[in-house]
Amino acid sequence: RLRQARSAEASAQLQHRKALSDKLRAQESHRRLEASLRIAEQTSQSTWWAAEEARGAARSAEEILSKAYADVERVLQEGTWDAEGRAKKASKSSCSCVDVDVDKLARAERKLAKVRCALDATAIRQSEVEDLEDELLAMNTAEHPPPAASQSAPSQDSAPDGAPAAASTEGGAGASDAPAAARASEKERERARRQLEQARERTQGQADKARDHATSAVATLLDAGLNLVDSFMKTGTRPARADEVKATAASVKALFRQLSACWLTSRKAQEAWLKAAANRSKHATRFSEASFAHREATSALAEAEVAAEAAIKAMQEAAEECKNAEQALTEAQAAKEKAEAEEANLRKRRDDLKGEVSAAKTELRAGRVAVKEALAEKQSVMAKMRKVEKAQMRIETAKTTALEMLKSEKYDAKQVELAYELKRKGSAALSIGDGVAEGGTTTEDGGSSAEGSPPKRLRGKAAA
Repeated sequence: RLRQARSAEASAQLQHRKALSDKLRAQESHRRLEASLRIAEQTSQSTWWAAEEARGAARSAEEILSKAYADVERVLQEGTWDAEGRAKKASKSSCSCVDVDVDKLARAERKLAKVRCALDATAIRQSEVEDLEDELLAMNTAEHPPPAASQSAPSQDSAPDGAPAAASTEGGAGASDAPAAARASEKERERARRQLEQARERTQGQADKARDHATSAVATLLDAGLNLVDSFMKTGTRPARADEVKATAASVKALFRQLSACWLTSRKAQEAWLKAAANRSKHATRFSEASFAHREATSALAEAEVAAEAAIKAMQEAAEECKNAEQALTEAQAAKEKAEAEEANLRKRRDDLKGEVSAAKTELRAGRVAVKEALAEKQSVMAKMRKVEKAQMRIETAKTTALEMLKSEKYDAKQVELAYELKRKGSAALSIGDGVAEGGTTTEDGGSSAEGSPPKRLRGKAAA
């Protein structure tokens, strides 16, 4: 068993050295391809931004060209002159101060229509070229599987001994079908790419012809416009000054020349975009290839790292097993000591809780006695309160009864006089035996009156 363990250890060390060597080669290749990828990415980004800036410049030039064309079209087609070339009286145009040659005006209008057609055709062709460039760029930058040779080479370099034979024997029909499908898909994409490139070249030729035709049409329009301006004459339909006529002629000439200059600028911008787009497509393809190579190197590096980790794991398994057993024994002893300490603590806690239970029972008995006394006191107080409430109820009942009796008696308006007479008669009977001095009092005016004599108001009523 020891010999087997030593043999397994030697084999694991050999596999580990081989895996480390493969890993170092994969790391070196990965670093090299990563540097190439960064360079390709920076170049691709710079060319992409250059193409976008060129496209923006072309769009701006087209907008300026459209504005210049609109200015010329407004001069020729806003109805400033009548059928004989004379300025209309109701016209408020800046050119209403001049008369023109009808034939030259008609020729300039025809040339303007040709320019419109030529510019539209140029815009259509330019849009077709841009669409083809975008499709070709998307196809060049799209992710695609590698060719069959590039698929087989990394597997032979990174696989351990005996792996190719096992793959060839165990793969069967599925392993042979995958490269064939990849090659067919690659051929299909290559054919589509060639078709797009041919269509792009054909469309670019048509766009060049359209630009040449537009250049010729703009030059012809410029010549017709200058001839039209030379035919400007002071109108007789309304007052006009000579300097006003000269200013109008100069402004119209400037409009025609501006249209020609704007077209040349737009054409240069379109041609600059074509160059930038071609450069962008080329560097995008390089970046895609560098990205694919970097992914392949990353995959190979990952496989090498996995193989190295597996070799290290196999080499360390025997020592790790012994180390794990020793660690398990140490942990078991520590767990036993911990359990014994916890058991002792629990026993001590149990004894402490017993004492606490006895003290709690004593306190509980005293509390129960206090509760009983409080209940008795509460009942006594409640009885006293009930007595007070009954007495209060009796008083309220008596009060209510007295009030009801008073309310039930019939009111007599002469009851005061009657009561007074009864009292006076009783007082007179008593005063016969006692004398006048004992029962009377002296008033302020020297007269005397009995103690029970009624007030003046009552005496007046009695006399009446």
